[in-house]
Amino acid sequence: MYYINNNNDTTDVLDSMPDKLVTILGVDRINNSSGTPPPDGKFDLYYPFFYKNEGLIKFPSLEPFHNGLISYFQKINRIDLAVKYMYPGVYDTTCALSNIEKDRFLIVIETEK
Repeated sequence: MYYINNNNDTTDVLDSMPDKLVTILGVDRINNSSGTPPPDGKFDLYYPFFYKNEGLIKFPSLEPFHNGLISYFQKINRIDLAVKYMYPGVYDTTCALSNIEKDRFLIVIETEK
């Protein structure tokens, strides 16, 4: 999972944030190798977040790019930064297709067949 910065470089962290994007959005809760906590900074490739056979990704919040980000920034007492990264328009197809300034998130997952 990546957030595209202004310089068009991609990174899996948000500017000045201590946690990786997968942690911020709640889809990294375990170590993929051991199947137990602590998180490893990688998308958890297991149920309930990832359904390999169906190619589905499910987030733990209904609107991860809005409410999910607000929740994270509240936890670290930096709600003032939430607006910088929030993208509630992604949930409205018409709005999402026309707002390239906010369309900065990429989700890329590679798995074996």
